[in-house]
Amino acid sequence: MPGLRACERFCLDPATSPRITSMVPALRFAIVMPWIDDPPWLQTIATGQSISAEHGLAAARSLARCLLNLEDFGAAHGDLSGGNVLVHPTSGEVSLVDVEALYAPGLPPPRYTVLGTPGYNLVHSTEGVCTPGADRFAAAILLGELLGWHDPRVRAAASTCGSYFAPDDIAAPTAPRFALLRAVLAERSPKLAALFGNAWYCAQRSASPTAHAWVEALDELGTGARHTQPLVMPPTTPVPQQPAAFPGTQVLQGPPQIPLDVLPAGYAVPSTVTLSQSPTLPDAVAPARPLPTDGTAHSPVAFWRALKVSPRDDNPVVGWSSNGPLTPKRFREP
Repeated sequence: MPGLRACERFCLDPATSPRITSMVPALRFAIVMPWIDDPPWLQTIATGQSISAEHGLAAARSLARCLLNLEDFGAAHGDLSGGNVLVHPTSGEVSLVDVEALYAPGLPPPRYTVLGTPGYNLVHSTEGVCTPGADRFAAAILLGELLGWHDPRVRAAASTCGSYFAPDDIAAPTAPRFALLRAVLAERSPKLAALFGNAWYCAQRSASPTAHAWVEALDELGTGARHTQPLVMPPTTPVPQQPAAFPGTQVLQGPPQIPLDVLPAGYAVPSTVTLSQSPTLPDAVAPARPLPTDGTAHSPVAFWRALKVSPRDDNPVVGWSSNGPLTPKRFREP
């Protein structure tokens, strides 16, 4: 599907790739996938970089059509956010990454529940997480950002959390940032503003407008058309700024399902885990669990890698550019 190049991947296991895994044992069970050079939307938000209205519209259309294909297939990305949406700097074509939480018919459910990224999703509720409509609320936020970011007032009002909205803004009826962005969207199209407002007041993800509704509204907009009514905003108090901290994906995990034979000595499994907590391991490596021969293993990858590794020049892992000739790019370990 367009926008899902990151899903084109395969595993280097000894059965299907015996030559590579025998020559470079470190690549046993490595996942090979396309390398996408486009910057994440998060970078544009965080730096306050301006874009044209036409570029934002092109990116919004690309994202909406990608989500339309997913929704028609009965699938959902599961963690839409500015960090997981890559936007081509000239064409505006969108690519989705971080697809490990993707929901689709026939895929096994993940061991943990991905609630989304604060500032983009309703992370206070698990309702509608593993459904085809799981992306609808976060999609409305992202589409609103893409369509309104050309306006300097929107860029000036953005939070410092790596998204236009701060986590506390989400679904708040009187959030100043919401009023501003909806008014800017109304300049371009009253239908876009209505879709955005409908999503904002929804109590759950899947009740937000569908990808079909967004695609139809964007198709009616034309190439760069704007609504003729000028934006007149009432006087408001200054938008409060948040500390510069980018929230990561929030997951509901508890208690963690950790096989006891991979835990470091002296570590006890916590009995309960809440949304505000996450299990912490000591500064050691939990070794990979041996792969069972009965096919019951979920993943051959180590459960934790907490030990810092010194940089090496002989790291065999390379990335490949998706643009132009296939030129290897060598990376250092963190």
